[in-house]
Amino acid sequence: MVHSDGLGWLAAGVGGTGAAAGPWDLVLLDPPYDFDGWDDLLATLEGLMTKFKGVVVVESDHEVDTGTGWHVDSSRRGPRVPW
Repeated sequence: MVHSDGLGWLAAGVGGTGAAAGPWDLVLLDPPYDFDGWDDLLATLEGLMTKFKGVVVVESDHEVDTGTGWHVDSSRRGPRVPW
């Protein structure tokens, strides 16, 4: 378990050899619902996930545009939060 800024920790893994470089079976990041750094976060994850297959679950207070590098398997909206 790493208690740290997730984006900063992951960014350190891109091109690196430390723990942040992976590979991992599961990554859980829990940004606030009003997080607005999805572009940077998904770009960083995409750079790390070229080494292995992975799943990303996004929970946000708004629809997140994943761009062309991602496949959205499902999208749902709860009473107050899309997921």
